[in-house]
Amino acid sequence: MADKLNMVRYLSHFRSIHRGQYFTEMKTTTVRKLLPESWGFMCPVHTPDGSPCGLLNHITLSCIPLPTEDLNMAKETGKFKQLLCSLGMNPIQTDFSLVYPHNHLNIMLDGKLMGVVDPKLASHLVNQLRAIKIRETPKEDLHTCVPKTIEIAFLPSSETNQNLDASSTSASEGSSEMKEKFFPGIFLSTAPSRFIRPVKNLEHGGIEFIGPLEQVNLSIACLEEDLRSDSTHQEMDPINMLSIIASTIPFANYNQSPRNMYQCQMAKQTMGTPYHNHPYRMDNKIYRILFPQAPLVRTENHTKYDFGLCPQGTNAVVAVISYTGYDMEDAMIMNKGAYERGFAHGCVYKSYYKELNDQTAGNSAHKSRFKMFHDKNKQKMPGVDELDLSEHGLMADGLPNIGKKLT
Repeated sequence: MADKLNMVRYLSHFRSIHRGQYFTEMKTTTVRKLLPESWGFMCPVHTPDGSPCGLLNHITLSCIPLPTEDLNMAKETGKFKQLLCSLGMNPIQTDFSLVYPHNHLNIMLDGKLMGVVDPKLASHLVNQLRAIKIRETPKEDLHTCVPKTIEIAFLPSSETNQNLDASSTSASEGSSEMKEKFFPGIFLSTAPSRFIRPVKNLEHGGIEFIGPLEQVNLSIACLEEDLRSDSTHQEMDPINMLSIIASTIPFANYNQSPRNMYQCQMAKQTMGTPYHNHPYRMDNKIYRILFPQAPLVRTENHTKYDFGLCPQGTNAVVAVISYTGYDMEDAMIMNKGAYERGFAHGCVYKSYYKELNDQTAGNSAHKSRFKMFHDKNKQKMPGVDELDLSEHGLMADGLPNIGKKLT
């Protein structure tokens, strides 16, 4: 259930992923590990401690879960196949009479075999396809069928890699045949519910959306100083590896790692400002902080995502002293004067419902204690017929006028 204790908790509900309850009972911890291919898609910081650790993850700032399928692909598969053929693909014919050499790589589109390509032409084909994908203005009519969000995963065979590196070939001569790291081929995906994220493409210039499988074989530099001769892409911003909530922790790089993890949890448990329309809502129970303050130290994303609109905290002055030698561990002594002046004050809104009608449930003889007096029958309050209600500051239904002082 999306819980609206505060705005941060509500937001994180919609950016979280749970692996499933089954894994919580497993003895092995392998399923909880954060694997390298999830860099930039899953936040390494924002996960709870305890039993759901590593199973309940949150997506990063730049990660986009694709909501719908690219409609172009369903209509234009024929055009797309033509484009691939013009880039060097050999199409699979319906009669399967042609047998291609075993080392040719398969080209798959959403699990459907489109054709095969010579390993020598494969990297050129992928490179051309990337250029078309990034290009803003399509040069040819065929290019319009390549969606901006297509995932182009090129998994070369180990043979191809060995040919590139002479030293590895000589080393593997004595050993047994190398096992394939991946099933080699070119895998293209346009289906929905995929994760994509933007990176800068250094070769073609421009922003490219990449997926987790293609990221494995790309050389993506994080900062300017990480650029190497073989770098193909660069991160838009290093902070994009964190989730929205983890990116609002000030000086996160100076903290001990578990402290960042705890902060992501604690930010979701504070009494905050869940919304601004309190008079018009009837939530069961709502907590609201009374004297919030803007944080003195905040990150760029705190401002960018307007967290200041739903404040949740006070700038407390904390003295860390060891004067008498009494060790307080994680507790603290609070100033009584500060508390009495409203420090850490909050209020709870609890809703109660009462039906104002004569008929009670179950047709029992018991009548409701409350009645509406301004109904069609114009009932008078019993015992006050002779009194003028307005004199006592009461309305026709016997309830007091708004803002009227009663004695």
